[in-house]
Amino acid sequence: MEQKLINKEEIVAPKEQKRIRKRKVRFSAEFSEEEKEDIKVLNDFINKCNKKEFGSLISWKDILLYFVKNHGNEKMISSIQDHSFTKEDRVMMKIKELSEKEGKDLSVYDIAAKALKIH
Repeated sequence: MEQKLINKEEIVAPKEQKRIRKRKVRFSAEFSEEEKEDIKVLNDFINKCNKKEFGSLISWKDILLYFVKNHGNEKMISSIQDHSFTKEDRVMMKIKELSEKEGKDLSVYDIAAKALKIH
């Protein structure tokens, strides 16, 4: 899923003729064919949020701000980051950790040879 951020500044003149500087930030997300179920989950969630008799429509901005303000602590950030790692990322992280521990620049082959007891 790729995200793009577009910033645009625009001057808005309300009825009082004061000039207020507002900032528009637009988010977009691209989903692959394999992520169709994720789109459905997101759409179902925002539809459930908006099933109410009163109040304005809840936007993705509202949901994101609520999430970040109420759950955006270091533990949650770390959890989200961990969720983003691929198997290859985890292997490379482990190799880096072992390299630092042993004080050598190890490769995948060095680790594999050691594990397979090949000298």
